Amino acid sequence: MLHNANMIIEQRLHQYFVYRAERVGKSIRKTYVGPMSDPLIEMLFRKERLDNASEAATQLRLDKEIIASEKIDDTITHLLDHASNWRVIAALLARTTNHETDQEKLVRKARLPGIREFRQTCRLSDKGDVEAMEQLEAWRNTCPEQLKAVTNLVELGLAQLLDALGDTDPAVRVLVKNQYEENASNLRTSLVGLEDHPIAELSADLVALAHLNAMRCGLAANRVIELTQTDKYWQKAFDRASKCFDNAKSRFRELERDLVKAKADTSS
Repeated sequence: MLHNANMIIEQRLHQYFVYRAERVGKSIRKTYVGPMSDPLIEMLFRKERLDNASEAATQLRLDKEIIASEKIDDTITHLLDHASNWRVIAALLARTTNHETDQEKLVRKARLPGIREFRQTCRLSDKGDVEAMEQLEAWRNTCPEQLKAVTNLVELGLAQLLDALGDTDPAVRVLVKNQYEENASNLRTSLVGLEDHPIAELSADLVALAHLNAMRCGLAANRVIELTQTDKYWQKAFDRASKCFDNAKSRFRELERDLVKAKADTSS
């Protein structure tokens, strides 16, 4: 007896007969289709094989999409983790110091703080506290490495999104990249006089990436997918991507307020 998904071929007295099998509860029910020698049966059997191959190819494509999506989600999540430090880095880059600090102490105190701890340390440093000065210098020395890491992540995220949205179509890749660059450029120009600030540029890039990712997941979630598990994945992926987009916009606006205020303080 040979099986081909729902088709079963059975041999009886040197002849072949085709049955269609279906599961009913815990048992298998067979329905007679006809003799294998019938040209119509042969055609139906070939169609069944092709349909099964098409379903397998579709499942493989959907599985690859999910794997690619998870990698993009991971990259944007890492970018958002870095974004939690951008207000501190921007403020550190704006400060000047003439204080010399032991390099061993710099390594020991290198982890960046939250904005409240940073401001408290700034106040102590402004009052002449040596330990606070050393701490600020240690944090400042981490900035180049932080900026490099974020720049690499932005490039990786863009490449991943181009692969996911553009696939092998060069024209689509160009359109996607142009849309990304236009969105990021519009955000930068909204920061009048601060367009070239390194943190502002990276923050705008993150918002543009998160926007494209939310769009990608939204398109996938609106497709008609008969596989329930895959359909649920894309619904949840769209929710996650939308939250990341909102988070990225919030980080950008927080940074924008800080940079505008710092510029105004410097001018006055």
